[in-house]
Amino acid sequence: MRDFKAEYRGFLKQYPFQTIDVDGIKLRYQYGGKEGAPVIVFFHGLEMHEM
Repeated sequence: MRDFKAEYRGFLKQYPFQTIDVDGIKLRYQYGGKEGAPVIVFFHGLEMHEM
């Protein structure tokens, strides 16, 4: 049986959240890819569909 909580903790250790400021807007992101790979951006939360 898989332990998703433990797997997620391991994922966060390998790919921790980082924060960047873009024109006064703070964005939290995770980078976990290879150089030259496509960038995928997910927005979620209340009213984020407006973005």
